[in-house]
Amino acid sequence: GSDALALSETVKPGFHSRATLASLGSASTSFGSTGRSVIGSLSGTGASTVGSGPTPRGGRKTRVESAVKDDMKYIMATDMQLIDTDSSEELPRFMAWVKSKHAHLVRLWHTLDSDGSMMLHKAEFLQGLKKLKYPGNVERLWGLIDRDTTGNVSFIEFAPEAALDLARFKKWTLQKFGSTKELFKALDEDHSGSITLREFSHACNQQGLPDDLKDTIKTLFLLLDTDEGVGKGSISQDELSFLDKWHPPPYFWESPDYQARTRFEEALMARHNQNMLMAWRRALDKDNSMRVGYEEFVIQCKSLSKRGLAEAHPATGITALYIALDEDRSGWFTLRDWDSESFDRLAKFWRWCRKEFGTVAKFAKAAESLDVETDSSELDKGGVSYEKFSKAVRPLEFSYAERVQLFEALQATTKRSEGKAGRIFQVDVGFLDKWDPDREIKEDNLWAAMVNARENKAYSLKTSSSMKTDGGQ
Repeated sequence: GSDALALSETVKPGFHSRATLASLGSASTSFGSTGRSVIGSLSGTGASTVGSGPTPRGGRKTRVESAVKDDMKYIMATDMQLIDTDSSEELPRFMAWVKSKHAHLVRLWHTLDSDGSMMLHKAEFLQGLKKLKYPGNVERLWGLIDRDTTGNVSFIEFAPEAALDLARFKKWTLQKFGSTKELFKALDEDHSGSITLREFSHACNQQGLPDDLKDTIKTLFLLLDTDEGVGKGSISQDELSFLDKWHPPPYFWESPDYQARTRFEEALMARHNQNMLMAWRRALDKDNSMRVGYEEFVIQCKSLSKRGLAEAHPATGITALYIALDEDRSGWFTLRDWDSESFDRLAKFWRWCRKEFGTVAKFAKAAESLDVETDSSELDKGGVSYEKFSKAVRPLEFSYAERVQLFEALQATTKRSEGKAGRIFQVDVGFLDKWDPDREIKEDNLWAAMVNARENKAYSLKTSSSMKTDGGQ
């Protein structure tokens, strides 16, 4: 898939040390921290929560609306920080336009997704922005947004952070009320046929909205309110039915099974000469996109299971295994998620090839022309033998085991004729010239900083709430 950046609050590519987001398998969990071993709950966007209990008269509406505006400033600032990781000026231009004309991405989504399908096709996206008189290059913008090159952009891709909040809210809705129709009845306290922000926040707290969802109230209201303006609209029954039209993917709800992951990794290594990079290329990333999506993973696991790898279909399910790899529930994971040592080794090789030869394919061409002592019968086979590869990468100071593992992994993933087997050809490594490991790392750092900031806000909020309760305030 394409490596272009997401335009929204989060970054989509998978990372090894990404801050863990929501454990959506339960309605209320503790906040997570950066790293693989901790699964936590993603706090909702915003600096503060709307207070619980009856809404007092005078001044409260202004404070709530002010908090919503602050919330949007936070979202837009995060968007711009992440977008700056791309050298293109198109995304910053787009986000500045979104902020000035539509306040935030969610409201623009409602405008573009006119049929409420929760999916934007390319034509729908291009025509919609042209109709809204977007001043930038629409075609170029689409190329940056449609990072998996499917020709479609889902709501999760467009605004993933908001999608996570919405998914958690929908789960609570179904568990508590059974349907959005019953939810609307409960929230519409004055039976006016519409729900204001004040009414929405008060009713959610009265109806027992879980603590780890309370700080998403403002964002949820904005998501469901399609009217213009920030914090001044209302939600109708039709607008709330927006929840019914969107079906979050299974990996939003499942809890990870880390033991299943360990067993899966060990089983694949046993089949691939204890080489994690080879296992990645031959069993998982078969399209050489350097990422594995959820649907792709399910297909590969079912195939592996049918071929005797029982660990590919654990008792807890393939989705639980997948979430142990895609910890932030972005919809895919990368080599860095799969095995950080393999990622580091391949990234080191990639950087060196780019610096010394321009591309990895040109490295293969240069290595093929090296003179090494070999059997004369090997001379006419072409490609890069291990001897040539080992000599070519000598400046990288890889150990013997590292050279062997990298050489094995870079060979074609499909069977070759006996004369060409065990060699690397330019076509075998061409996929690496579409990859940018440094970009992944930069996105990783920004993602971790963003989530840590959100978790710190949530922690401060909980601490403040606890202190008020203890103090009898």
